[in-house]
Amino acid sequence: MFENGFLGTSAPFYMDLSTLYFALLPVLMAMAVLLAVKKLFKAHAYSQMGLFILTIIVVLYFEIGVRLDGGYFAYIEKTSLPKDKMAIYMIVHIFIALVSTLVWGYHTIRSFKEFIKTKSVYINHKVVGRFIFTGMTITSFMGVGVYWLLFVQGIS
Repeated sequence: MFENGFLGTSAPFYMDLSTLYFALLPVLMAMAVLLAVKKLFKAHAYSQMGLFILTIIVVLYFEIGVRLDGGYFAYIEKTSLPKDKMAIYMIVHIFIALVSTLVWGYHTIRSFKEFIKTKSVYINHKVVGRFIFTGMTITSFMGVGVYWLLFVQGIS
């Protein structure tokens, strides 16, 4: 978990794996949405549920790794980046990630329940789905940005 990763930086393995997953997440989510566009609703539902569960697992793996590896401050101390600007960036990143993930979880459960009951989805399904996709895409780009800032650009 803490050995060097595979992306050619000083980042540990767990950081590389998490970053790669979140770099791919918007593409995976778009593919799942495409299933709904093609009227493959069951495949869409299960792929979204699978992505949500996998995302939670990756976030837990990442958070455990960060905590056991000294926390955020252990990484920020190794860089030449302005600490106050990184703190603001991280607060915005975490806020968007938290809201998007909570809405995604609620949306997934609500959609499954509604589909089981009525064989349809609730009226705002597409709008909420777009909100989640946008939020998770921003979160993913910002997460990759944190990796870039800490392990590529910000090495002192």
